[in-house]
Amino acid sequence: MAVGGGLTVGQLITVVGLTQFVMGPLGALGTNAGSVWAAAVASARRILTVLQAPPSITIGTTTGDAASGPLRLDALTHGPVRDLDLDLPATGLVAVVADAPTTAALVGVLSRSAPPESGSVRIGDTDLFDLDEDTAIATVRVAPHHAALFEGSVLDNIAAAVDPDAADRESRITRAVFAAACDDVVEALPDGLETSVGEAGRLLSGGQRQRVALARAIAADSSVLVLVDPTTAVDSVTEANVAERLARARAGGPDPGVHRRPGTPVRRRRGDRPGGRASRPSRHRRRRTCPAPGRTGRHTRGGRPMTTTVPETAAGGPLPVADARTTTMHFFAALSGSRVRLAGVVALLVAAAVLGLVMPWALGRTVDIAIDGGGAAEVGRLAVIMTVATAAGAGLTGSGVAASAQLFETVLARLRERMLAAALRLPLSRVESAGTGDLVSRATDDVDVVSTAISQGVPALSTSLFTIVATIVGLAALDWRFLAVVVVVLPVHVLAVRRYVREAPRVYTAERAAMAKRAHEVLGAVRGLDSARAFGLTGRLLDGIERRSWEVVRWSMRARLVQNRFFALLNFAEFVGMATILGLGYLLVGNGALTVGAATAAMLFFLRLFGPIGDLLLVTDDLQSAAASLARIVGVTVEGERFGSDDGAGGVSAPTPQERILDARDIMFAYPGKPPVLEGVSLTIADGEHVALVGASGAGKTTLAAVLAGIHRPRHGDVRFAGAGLAELDESERARRVALVTQEVHVFAGTLADDLRMAAADATDGQVREALRRVHAWEWVQLLPEGIETIVGAGGHDLSPLQVQQVALARLVLLDPALVILDEATADAGSAGAGVLEASAAAALEGRSALIVAHRLSQAATADRVVLMDHGAVVEEGSHDELLRRDGRYARLWAAWSRGRAGR
Repeated sequence: MAVGGGLTVGQLITVVGLTQFVMGPLGALGTNAGSVWAAAVASARRILTVLQAPPSITIGTTTGDAASGPLRLDALTHGPVRDLDLDLPATGLVAVVADAPTTAALVGVLSRSAPPESGSVRIGDTDLFDLDEDTAIATVRVAPHHAALFEGSVLDNIAAAVDPDAADRESRITRAVFAAACDDVVEALPDGLETSVGEAGRLLSGGQRQRVALARAIAADSSVLVLVDPTTAVDSVTEANVAERLARARAGGPDPGVHRRPGTPVRRRRGDRPGGRASRPSRHRRRRTCPAPGRTGRHTRGGRPMTTTVPETAAGGPLPVADARTTTMHFFAALSGSRVRLAGVVALLVAAAVLGLVMPWALGRTVDIAIDGGGAAEVGRLAVIMTVATAAGAGLTGSGVAASAQLFETVLARLRERMLAAALRLPLSRVESAGTGDLVSRATDDVDVVSTAISQGVPALSTSLFTIVATIVGLAALDWRFLAVVVVVLPVHVLAVRRYVREAPRVYTAERAAMAKRAHEVLGAVRGLDSARAFGLTGRLLDGIERRSWEVVRWSMRARLVQNRFFALLNFAEFVGMATILGLGYLLVGNGALTVGAATAAMLFFLRLFGPIGDLLLVTDDLQSAAASLARIVGVTVEGERFGSDDGAGGVSAPTPQERILDARDIMFAYPGKPPVLEGVSLTIADGEHVALVGASGAGKTTLAAVLAGIHRPRHGDVRFAGAGLAELDESERARRVALVTQEVHVFAGTLADDLRMAAADATDGQVREALRRVHAWEWVQLLPEGIETIVGAGGHDLSPLQVQQVALARLVLLDPALVILDEATADAGSAGAGVLEASAAAALEGRSALIVAHRLSQAATADRVVLMDHGAVVEEGSHDELLRRDGRYARLWAAWSRGRAGR
């Protein structure tokens, strides 16, 4: 049109400039719109799936004060419970003895998780299912078997369901601590009732957690309190103590003002119906000791305070954040072996950047043709050149971006795998001091930030960098004086980047830390969901998550302010650059040193720089955030690799020993910044010997088990197995020799067979089945929908606690270690499944050396030797019969255990 006179030269230049100006945004829109829309739709669907899920609790409409009166079950039918009639008095304790399915059915109905198939549950004249949620919780409170503790102090957990403004708040808490025998637990904690627990707090033993949870249940003061196997991890003496104290508390006894340890357990009424039908829903009682409010706590032995000061083997507090040098070294280490691929990416992007200069040059040339009155054929040739160059440049750019994304995703995968391997080597004490939320946040949020930077930032960085360099070279080729625009604009960009780099890392690091704290709150709420519902704590937990989320929002807003100041300087630089180009073009064309087309090409070159410079500096924002996250990821790697390496570089891989003797001498252990938990402990386990480790809750049994398994490293002393120090063995060799099975086991997502093969990757289906038969699990496995190929774990078939423990024992059989340490591995089955699980454990231990940490003294009675611990020391040792003849502490434990089970 300009050649034919349809457009003026000025109009042509305007059209050319606008065309070049919109090419970048249109390309970005086409590239990102589809992926952004798809991600948004997928996320929205996942959110709606949760929001539209039916409620798991039946909620009525009747509001008001908690209902009171006797609890009556009228012809209740639900699952294995058929036509059950029960009439419980309004006061007192009633124990229910039933099998696991019956117990689960009763708990489901009483917690309103499932309405009965028929019949009713009434408190006085009120139907439980007519009440709204708050009233129902205040009427019937079901404290689940899993003793979940939430973020905060011990006091915060005990007082969680107590109105802060209640006049009797302090006395209710005091009574609850006493009734749950929680006074000596609090006394043993470093900060008493103010000790922090939960995801980021101190790790309590199973018995300590149970007693704190029991105190919370008692303090809540509901009309009916249903406790589901509340003392499975508590020793028999403490259990009897809890029973008597709880009986007095529920009967309306006086407020205890002093600490007492009554020696006689309360006599409990029991009912049992044939055919798996329960007799009287439960109000269980049992738990350990923690100090009552106002008492100070110190570790003591024999009446003397333990004040030993020892150096720490691992730093406490949050996991470290790597410095820039260490982070860079780890990044380039992950990049090693990919130099040829990196060179190929560079070549593709350089070629694409050069081809990108063809269009602005051709458009400028078109202006000169229009001014000189050239023909349409020459413009047509330029159009063909532009088309070919644009197509080729797009193809090379796409190939380069894909290759770079693949390369750096591979780098991220290597970094992530190295971090996870290192995280699995972290001692439990280190994870405890840092908080699992911090570790989870680094493995999820931080990895996601780096992954986003790689998928979006790295392509922008690579294409922009090469485009900028090629365009500057093109400007110099048109006329070297155009480089003045670089001199003018560069200081503004440097100022913007320096200011941004100074402010951004601190803000992004704080944002990542706030995300880790939010993860603590979310994990605690999810893991303790049953307890949260039972005590009406969902609102409080949501408030905590909301508070942490707003902290994340505040830091995110500060990050956006930093970004806005950054972009304001970038816009100012664009204005200064355009003014410089226009001024230089006017002068050079006026002096005849340059054609109008060449000046137009120079302006188009500079307009072409807007996008790449903006993208390059914009990606600085993503890269700063990614750098902060990468430093946190590498921090985990560095911390974990302090404790050895997977390839055995940090340890010894010794041949299988002939004599499998474990020998621990003068063990002293303390958690970081805390007084010793173990001091002067020595223990020998002979080849094939079964040793039972017993003692009161909090005596140090679980800690000693972890030390003997090589999970915790003693600060003093030595643990040797078959002559080799456990600290000298690499992780895989130590696991093959000494295996630890705890009360809290995990079912991995996938098929049951794959879960078991975590212990022996090459195990055949026949070996898997044989392992299940050995631990008496094959009977129920055959009933699964797909047998050993049934999907279990997250999103799969739900297994009962007893079944989960049997899976762990079958895994142990496949691993085939020389020495097994069972730490309350039968506690989670509850009372009804204890005998089955004890038989499973005995079968799994056959032919192996074993240390059995047990509160159920039936296991101690069958062991070759019994070791009794108290306050971190071994106080009695011998066979079951020998210790009974001595009439010492173990004899008293056994007497309490026997009395509590007489006539069962």
